[in-house]
Amino acid sequence: MDWIKREVGNGLQGLIALRLRNAPAEDMIELTADIWVESFAQRVSIEVLDAPRIREGFRLIFGRIREWPAPIDVIELMPNRPPRPALPEPEVNDCDPRVRELIRDLGARLGW
Repeated sequence: MDWIKREVGNGLQGLIALRLRNAPAEDMIELTADIWVESFAQRVSIEVLDAPRIREGFRLIFGRIREWPAPIDVIELMPNRPPRPALPEPEVNDCDPRVRELIRDLGARLGW
């Protein structure tokens, strides 16, 4: 969760630097950051995939707002994760014809 704190903290620093309307008071920044981290932690889990998405969400919101946003405003701007690589087609070898038919039937049920 340290990486989430780091990414959200960097984004919040940017928001603070913008001096937006309705920004939290100085004495509330730590509590605000904790709530933001919890909000993001519910939606991200893999640093290598999600850290760039968090950065992009903050980057996109910086030029769009005049007032302090809610966490969901940034989360909704985060791009989707890249698609997972597809598995290779299964190899079919010379097996018993009954097994081949079973595989074909299962493949049809699974939409192959």
